[in-house]
Amino acid sequence: MSPVGRWRATYAPGDWLVLCGPTSLVVVEPPGEGWTPLVEELWQQVLASSSLVDLAARMAGYGLDTMPSFGALFWTEDDGMRSLVRGAVAVVDPADGRVVAEGAGIQTWSEVGLGRLSTVLVRCGSGDAPGTGLRLPLVVGAVQASSVLLDAREDARAQSPQPVPAADADRSEPTSRTRDARGGAGPTPDTELPDAELPDTEPLHAEEALGDGVEPTQVLPDPAAPAADDPARAALENADTELVQLARLAAELGGVAVPPAPPTGPVVDAVVCPHGHANPPGELRCRDCGVAVTDQRTRRVAQPVLAVLRVSDGAEVPVDRTVLVGRAPAARGAGPVRLLTVPSPAHDISRTHLEVAVDGWRVTVTDLHSTNGTLLVDPAGGRRSLPPGQPVPVRAGDVLELAEGVSVTVTDPR
Repeated sequence: MSPVGRWRATYAPGDWLVLCGPTSLVVVEPPGEGWTPLVEELWQQVLASSSLVDLAARMAGYGLDTMPSFGALFWTEDDGMRSLVRGAVAVVDPADGRVVAEGAGIQTWSEVGLGRLSTVLVRCGSGDAPGTGLRLPLVVGAVQASSVLLDAREDARAQSPQPVPAADADRSEPTSRTRDARGGAGPTPDTELPDAELPDTEPLHAEEALGDGVEPTQVLPDPAAPAADDPARAALENADTELVQLARLAAELGGVAVPPAPPTGPVVDAVVCPHGHANPPGELRCRDCGVAVTDQRTRRVAQPVLAVLRVSDGAEVPVDRTVLVGRAPAARGAGPVRLLTVPSPAHDISRTHLEVAVDGWRVTVTDLHSTNGTLLVDPAGGRRSLPPGQPVPVRAGDVLELAEGVSVTVTDPR
């Protein structure tokens, strides 16, 4: 019989994404439908990680570090279990229900060494109470859960007589040394250890686990930190705890995205890639840089430029709000607009001839009951007159013919 992984994991079904490896675990907020093609890729990164810092850096590469709630746990022979939590993720001692690591109220990260604790409950969001509801075994893989129980006691580990084929072993236990977040070589993940090297541990209460032998707490300077006698802070400081500040985390993880300031102009619902580019909701690949859009939560962002209007005389204007086009356009009503003046010596083009508007992630054109009308020419050469007063969607390559040989081409802004 051979051990399967360093811990036995069981989970309660829920909606949070849990990625589990032999010595590593990641908890992510409930994913959107667009995550389906990415789960396998993320899970492979969890398997390939060599340390807690390396694991966090790999997840940051997919933008998961920007989520309000996130959790990661890693086991090593020297340090036992360590956790990195933020937001609505908590690590609980199931023996007495005491929270030993909590992300609530943490704006950066809370990294907690769990001392000699060998069994912990990772609670996601509201989670569940230990021992309630259906709990299912999880060896290595990805599931959706409300909580995960990790039992690292030697006698609790899953055992199997089934041999692991060499090809599979090569995939699950990489022999090459991975690189840590600072670019140096990291240790090979400890997926299996001889029984003699495993600590002889028994279930412990938090008071015993966080007692003798625990390294002293290091708290980085924080002018806004609560008072030293704050009970909540004291509970964390009794563990091997370090509240990691953003500047240090950025150095370790190669940079952490800082949320942008709230937009002040026109806004639109969007999903944002790890590099900060806005995309239409549901987009799986960034339309600007091509990276995977892992965070499928919609948010309100400043309206991006969806198109550029280029006039036949060389003038151009970006379309990130309504654009009024004519020989002497004038704004009407409320809201920010752009004015695009086109030449019309014979006055065949109306003063405010047409309106180019932004409708979510679409661009529409409306002929404003102009005197001589507007002709729409598509990229294939099809021609049709715009019905007065009715918005018509347009795309890059469409040409709007006004009068007197003046035309406006809709072009891609990228």
